[in-house]
Amino acid sequence: METRFECSFETTKETVQEFSRYFHFHTAYILIPALAMLVLLGLTLYEIVCYGWYRQQLLQLILALVIFPALLLYRYKRDAKTILARSRELHGDKPAVSRTLFAEEEITLIDTDGNAHPFAYDNLQQVIVTKNLLLLRSKARQSILCEKEKFTKGTWTDCVAFLLEKGLKLRKG
Repeated sequence: METRFECSFETTKETVQEFSRYFHFHTAYILIPALAMLVLLGLTLYEIVCYGWYRQQLLQLILALVIFPALLLYRYKRDAKTILARSRELHGDKPAVSRTLFAEEEITLIDTDGNAHPFAYDNLQQVIVTKNLLLLRSKARQSILCEKEKFTKGTWTDCVAFLLEKGLKLRKG
């Protein structure tokens, strides 16, 4: 099995924040809270127009425009900290480094401890490209991450083209 591309991912504060930022603000993860916020805002504005201004509407506006966004931001920050804390717990103060090998038949993720985890291309759902990361999402919602600048064999652009040839969908983040 010949490796066509090889890259690595280091669990640092910056990479974890970029990963979390994508999943908290660019996916359906934000959809229900955002819809709730918009419904509350719409109902409040309707009440103001139809019935006039009351103290209750001020509280609803504060809830829709301040509390909901603050909770979303808190959840994003908390999840990023949790990922980093788990990594430190498992690997000490050294960042966890994993390698991803792309062969014609499958992708192999080699974790920090040297264990190999093969993934068939059929089990991957999409390729997500962010500013510095290449994220591969499986149907079971697992993620394989590669840093743009950490390709040791092949290039970022050629790897994305290779994955598209394999039938994966590309999504920009």
